[in-house]
Order: sequence, then structure tokens, then C-alpha cells
Amino acid sequence: MVLDERPPTGSAAWTGGWPGTIGEFERLVDAFQDPLVRFAFRRLGNRADAEDVAQEIFVRAYADRRKRQTVANVSAYLYRMTANLCVDFLRKRERRKSFSLDEAHVLDIPSRDPDSARLAAAAEEVRRIERLLSCIPPTQAEAVRLCLFDDLTTREAAEILNCPEATVKSRVRYGLEKLRELARENKEDIR
Repeated sequence: MVLDERPPTGSAAWTGGWPGTIGEFERLVDAFQDPLVRFAFRRLGNRADAEDVAQEIFVRAYADRRKRQTVANVSAYLYRMTANLCVDFLRKRERRKSFSLDEAHVLDIPSRDPDSARLAAAAEEVRRIERLLSCIPPTQAEAVRLCLFDDLTTREAAEILNCPEATVKSRVRYGLEKLRELARENKEDIR
């Protein structure tokens, strides 16, 4: 057995319909927790907020479990719920005029955690990628996020975006072309 082998997550791990028992729901959470947190993180840029969104998705999904028994594609449904909640979260964030810890340069404070530098670098990379994605049409950016960063198939992305698979493929292709063009134009901004 390979030591780095991890159990499948997301749609690779979940092949059934909507969970009917507590045990099935626990397996659903195990399968989708990490992928949905990553999905939300790429939209929100903050791990704690992403974890809150994913937790809220599971709370809502469990609370309304009887209504959702007819959901055919659990994976697409959970990703769509997450995308919608991220949009709501960003709208609320825009309305709040709060003090930003980033503005206070709190990240400049040395930490004893050996992973803090790696985590800060990863967060900066996510912000850089999101800045680039914000320069292309939103439909293309979302298709790129789903297919490349969230590692979903074009079929899965099409179900989440509620559009034909061919549309997702073209959005990804044109989005990547525009990103390459941006990278050529702004070499100094792209590492």
C-alpha cells in the first residue's frame, strides 16, 4: 500500500443519493468536508470563513434532509449550495465596514508555528490567482475554478453551473487563453 494514498473525497467518494440515516450523513460530511472548504476558500480567500461556509452547508443540508431526498446529484447540489452561500457571504462582507487584520499587517508578526510562513504564502498565492481570475468574465472564471482548482470533471462542473458540458469546456478554454494573455501582458505581476 502507498503511504500517501488518501481515501477518495467528493463525488469520487459519494455515489449514492441523498443520505437517509445519520451514518450516511456522517459519511457525506467525511466525503465533502475538505473539497467544499477548498471550494469556498478559493472564493473567499480566508480559511476560517471557508470552514464556516462549509459547516453552514452541512447544517442546512441536515436540517432540510427530508426536503432534499429527491436530489439526484448530491455533489452538484452541495457545490451549488456552497457557491451561493459564498456569494451571500461576500455581499455581507461588502456591507460590513469592519477593520481588516490584513490592513493592520498582523501577518508581519512572527509566529512560532513552523507552518505559518507556508500558510501565509499559500494565502497570498490564492489572492494573486483570484486577482487574475477577476480580470476575466465571471462565467469563465468559475468554470476554471471548478475544473482546474476544484478538480471536478467538466460533466460535474456543467451540473453545478446548470449548463451544457460543451459550454463549460469552451469557458475553461477561453478563460485560460485570457489568463495566458494577461500573464504575457503583466509579466512583472505574475510570479
